Amino acid sequence: MTTKTMKINKYLKMTAKVVLTISIVTLTFNLLFSRNSSSTYFHRRVISEYSAPSKRSVHVDLGNSGNNGSYGNSGNTEKKDDTPLVTSSLTMNTTTMEYTLETCLEKPKHLIGLRLGNYSHVTKSELVDEYIEMEPGGHLRPQNCKPGQTVAIIIPYRNRSSHLHILLHNLIPFLTRQNVDVTFFVIEQAGNSTFNRGALFNVGFLEVEKFHRFDCYILHDVDIIPLNDHNLYRCSENPRHFAVAINKHNYKLHYESYFGGVVGLIREQYLQINGHSNLYIGWGTEDDDLLIRVRNKNLTMVRYDPLTARYDMIQHDRDVGNAENPMRLTLRKSAARRQDVEGLNTVTKHYQVLDMKLETLYTWITVSLNNSGLLETAPAYTMRDISETKALLQKKSKQ
Repeated sequence: MTTKTMKINKYLKMTAKVVLTISIVTLTFNLLFSRNSSSTYFHRRVISEYSAPSKRSVHVDLGNSGNNGSYGNSGNTEKKDDTPLVTSSLTMNTTTMEYTLETCLEKPKHLIGLRLGNYSHVTKSELVDEYIEMEPGGHLRPQNCKPGQTVAIIIPYRNRSSHLHILLHNLIPFLTRQNVDVTFFVIEQAGNSTFNRGALFNVGFLEVEKFHRFDCYILHDVDIIPLNDHNLYRCSENPRHFAVAINKHNYKLHYESYFGGVVGLIREQYLQINGHSNLYIGWGTEDDDLLIRVRNKNLTMVRYDPLTARYDMIQHDRDVGNAENPMRLTLRKSAARRQDVEGLNTVTKHYQVLDMKLETLYTWITVSLNNSGLLETAPAYTMRDISETKALLQKKSKQ
């Protein structure tokens, strides 16, 4: 082999190594910065100093989660510590790619208006296969524009898997057409204790805050299906009641002060009203209490018109463990008076996070609630009202 030939071979080998190195670097860059990195925010799981117990199939290390909340009992709703027990976060990203996107239109052009809901049976795996645009933790975002708000949808839950899947089967395309940057959070109450919807919303808010401070929090029942995509899932300067006209009530407003089904508030509003009351253990009236809190802080509830804010409720029997609360009207009497001393700022010592999973369709958070402990957070005047009502009910039962 001549010297010239040897030099050519050496040059070709060097060139091949350079090309291979460039290819590896390019592939690595694409893997790191393709889908998640171009997002407005994304789940980044940082394992803390604690080790997750092997008996739990958790996606996020919970560490010592006995006292989960960040809000004390003094009524001060400022966070005491910005370092969460769960160090997972939805992290803001400022890549140059984002700045090439135009801001999404407030009312997108491809909305279709009123349509029938889709109530066919669907499994979780079928939803995962169909909605490939979903990102870890249940994050959905527009691909062609930059949204104006980040939205968290919080769904209180227990034993309603078929309803949850139907809801997502309708909500995902609905919110895609609206160009909403949204993350779904399912807050499951574990055990057989009586269902406490208001407390679950408070717990959900506190736990969601450990991931990201969203612009808009939409509190959404699992069995309420939106029918008109002009019903924009956004938050504004006033708390919004979304579920105005439901089939159960002949698509009419149930009553003037109805504030149930689906409501939306910005973060500051939920803090200002001190969240939900935790005292409505069982079915009924926690929504009325929430509206009292809103109005007591001089906030104005707003609604879309009944044709726009139209929903179907999936038919079902009353859940076991969610019986009608006989104290609900008694509790409502002191709603405004106790607002600042009971609610978001008193739930923290009375729940425990048992499990947390970042799945494709949602972030799933399982919690246990101490309902008896929550009831003890009621002020003395509320407890007197409860005692008097119990005495009256016992007297009537003996007649």
